[in-house]
Amino acid sequence: MHAEYLSGGVFALRHDSDPARRASTAVVLVPPFGSEEVASYRERRWLARQLADAGYPTLRIDLPTTGDSIGAAVDPDRLGAWADAVAQAARRMRAEGGRVAVVALGLGGLAAIRAASDGAPIDDLVLWAVPATGKAAARRLGGLARLQPNRIAAGLDESPLPEGWLEVGGHLLDAATLEQLAGLDLTASAPGAVERLLLLGRDGEPAGHALADAWRSKAVHVEAKPGDGYDAMLEHQQRTNLPEGVAERLLDWLAAAPAGTAAPVPASAGPAKRLAVAGGAEEPFGLVGPQGRIFGVLGRPERPGEGACVVLLNAGAQRRTGPNRMWVETARRWVAEGVPTLRVDLAAIGDSDGDESDLRDDAGFYRPEALDDVRAVLDELERRGAGSRFVLAGLCSGAYAAFHLGATDPRVCAVGLLNPQALIWSDDLAARREARKLRRTFSLQGWRDFLRGGISGPAIVASVRVAIRLVATRLVRRGRVADPTGITSIPDGLDRLRASGTPVLLGFSGQEPLVADLEADGTRSRLAEWPNLTWVDLPGQDHELRPIQAQRAGHELLDRAVAAGLSPRYPAP
Repeated sequence: MHAEYLSGGVFALRHDSDPARRASTAVVLVPPFGSEEVASYRERRWLARQLADAGYPTLRIDLPTTGDSIGAAVDPDRLGAWADAVAQAARRMRAEGGRVAVVALGLGGLAAIRAASDGAPIDDLVLWAVPATGKAAARRLGGLARLQPNRIAAGLDESPLPEGWLEVGGHLLDAATLEQLAGLDLTASAPGAVERLLLLGRDGEPAGHALADAWRSKAVHVEAKPGDGYDAMLEHQQRTNLPEGVAERLLDWLAAAPAGTAAPVPASAGPAKRLAVAGGAEEPFGLVGPQGRIFGVLGRPERPGEGACVVLLNAGAQRRTGPNRMWVETARRWVAEGVPTLRVDLAAIGDSDGDESDLRDDAGFYRPEALDDVRAVLDELERRGAGSRFVLAGLCSGAYAAFHLGATDPRVCAVGLLNPQALIWSDDLAARREARKLRRTFSLQGWRDFLRGGISGPAIVASVRVAIRLVATRLVRRGRVADPTGITSIPDGLDRLRASGTPVLLGFSGQEPLVADLEADGTRSRLAEWPNLTWVDLPGQDHELRPIQAQRAGHELLDRAVAAGLSPRYPAP
């Protein structure tokens, strides 16, 4: 696998085939949009590897304004930019000769249809879980935005978005793009060079499509097959769950392509190794870490500053782009200010190697090996001259890694911690948190709430089940503590950070479980002991900072952490 940038700033990852097994068809893999794109990332990587292993060289792309590609949510004509990205990728693969098959998921399928209609060199088109009409796509997005619960209970102010915009799972769509989608008439689209169309349905929905009859009448061979498992693929980011049979179905269909090769079509421009951004450029970053190949994207400013570098760590199982693409936006903002910035995938996340089964449980994110990965990354950055001092930031388990490295590695000059689930991990952490809820449920006040209707009967039953699980967990695990850096408690880590003068920016959304832990053990009442620590209450109650207000507050915290690390002295708050 290697990374490249196509014309127009489209980020692409290529999976090559063994030349001895190479088929006459190359594949372009087009992602869905928003949370579907984030949740299906490892599955798409796995699918690309299976296709390449079977002889089909495969190119995965990020659509403009998403992932690692260029662009921002305010950019005009997003649907047109997406279609052009698909066309650029198709030309890239066609330039080598042979057929080109585009496999598009979700909303990305509408961009692929438009690219084909505009004349992109696409011979075979696969649409998986693609909305039947543009109007259905816009309606579905609006419904998802309205169903989001994270504003209702969080007490947030009215959304600050302009009229007609949508925030869907933390990702933005402007009014013009939604209008373009709603007005997209698939039946009027021309198939262009497409000879074959494969439709894979979504769970519980027929594989039929508005495009089928229209393109059949234009001599396109159309097939419809089940695509069940798409929704399950999106349920759990910590598990790579490519639906059973989909890859085999796709390989069989590709193998049935007509014999012969298509004439090469020159690409408008060859792929680039770097992407120009404001004030500098981004480039792929890789090294061989303790658990295999580590991948990231490094932003280098034209005029680097004083030798500090920002490293943005994974937010749990999400890849290097961060929650709601916040890491991309943060990195480019600081590159423009002259600060090298790396967003990186640790082992088994995003595009880095590693055993994914280790991450099926939360404990896998708090293994000592994750900290070894971060140290290796800092060593490599220092070796390349990107920096000798580092600001580390992350959300969830990324915040855990930043905390431990900040407290033990003298090269770390500031840390930004967003919604850490844990800063000291133990095997029975979840059970202890459940026990606290259990004590609250069966307290005198809890019974009063029950009699007044504040606690339901099913909640009592659930609490009893938790009690049973708690006893079993403690009997088996006995509360073993993962202590990879010798830090025995959160106050111990904070003491070390204070002793080194390392600024700590710590932000929590409402109802984060670690906040209750810090209140229960008295740490929160002692915050004045650590003048280098700034505690920030983030708006909303969403762990991944999906509401726009929470994203803005998260960006502000990250900027304060970077600014603190760049300052020769950190003023007490």
